[in-house]
Amino acid sequence: MPSNSIKDLNRTCLATKIPAEANTYAVIELDNRRETIAIDSITWGSQIINSTDRTNFIGHYAALIRNMSVSDDTSFSSNAPVGLPAGAEILWMDFQNALGGETHKTFSKPFLLPPGDKYILVVPAPAMAAALNATIYYHVSLNGRIITDAQTGGWRLY
Repeated sequence: MPSNSIKDLNRTCLATKIPAEANTYAVIELDNRRETIAIDSITWGSQIINSTDRTNFIGHYAALIRNMSVSDDTSFSSNAPVGLPAGAEILWMDFQNALGGETHKTFSKPFLLPPGDKYILVVPAPAMAAALNATIYYHVSLNGRIITDAQTGGWRLY
């Protein structure tokens, strides 16, 4: 299970990165829906047990991307979401540079995702200054809900 993908709200996606393995990621896929999705918060983090790996930790990011799918051939840079396919758009991104633990982002107003597009919330393996010595574990959680058009207040993402 190095990379892992789930397709639902209010769940946690776990992934691992083992030494000498290609970049891995945890992703929550939100397929084309007919309803608006209201994201209330996003949580992500990592557990790095090896002391040398802890010293080599650079950072960890989470990105919400519109119009992108993942497959067995998908990979993400650990430094930034570069090289996205045509039409993909980063809607939100945050970078965690504190070692280990987790970052919890609560939006002051729900982050609304209008219906009709495909969205992914991705957290690649943490960026490291040197090759890993031991397996690291990381995760992403999305706390959200489905809302009606009347609840959006007319807001739309363009």
